[in-house]
Amino acid sequence: MATTDLHQHLWPEALLAALVRRSAPPRLRRDAGGLILELAGEPPAAFSPAAHDPVARAAMAVADGID
Repeated sequence: MATTDLHQHLWPEALLAALVRRSAPPRLRRDAGGLILELAGEPPAAFSPAAHDPVARAAMAVADGID
């Protein structure tokens, strides 16, 4: 039986606040559309903390039949 490791990175409020305070990557900056994640060597990307909520992600896994 094949297995797959699914994991997610947790983004606690303290980490998000620290990334917003930074002036250089890695950092989060606010724009009119929300938060933008900036990482060295990567293009800026929209970031939604809600998409990383562990309770919601666990519920999605159960709904998808992943244990």
